[in-house]
Amino acid sequence: MSDQSNPWTTLSRNRKYENDWLLVDEHEVRDAAGCPSIYGVVHNKQLGTQTIPIDADGCIYLVGQFRYALGCYSWELPAGGGALDEPPLETAQRELREETGFEAGRWLELVRLTVAGSFTDSRVVAFAAWELRRRERHLDRQEVIRVRRVPFTEAVAMALGGEIADAVSATAVLALKVKLDNSELPDALAALLR
Repeated sequence: MSDQSNPWTTLSRNRKYENDWLLVDEHEVRDAAGCPSIYGVVHNKQLGTQTIPIDADGCIYLVGQFRYALGCYSWELPAGGGALDEPPLETAQRELREETGFEAGRWLELVRLTVAGSFTDSRVVAFAAWELRRRERHLDRQEVIRVRRVPFTEAVAMALGGEIADAVSATAVLALKVKLDNSELPDALAALLR
């Protein structure tokens, strides 16, 4: 087994940028090889969540929006962030309702992920949600989001084919597929997806 201790030494830290969601720090470090270097780190002030909403026909709902940083339109799972001390399920429930207008009677945590660990401490918890009930949608003022209903098998193909290119969305869809194939889901959820 390899040594898992931290071989890096932080010599100094300088805050370069901060907004409501993130901090950007420049670290002077001695890297794993012992050489002095500069390392930029993006600290996320929120814990992210993503949810796969599954209806009574076994279809899931994706949200589509233009992603400014990428410069393109993206189909993803409903997502959002909450305070680091807010339970991830509460964040996911709120974001699902805001972005799709759904509430879910049943929830299952699928996977916890780090996002681009080479430069950020961002973390996301992904859920499956079913027993959906339609409610009023409450988008944030800057959000322009379309909702798209697709069969689960199509969503898996979209994740494998790159049409769902968001890494956490694709991972969550594929994690749900693996859990289905391995009979690791509650019977009621598995029955919807088969």
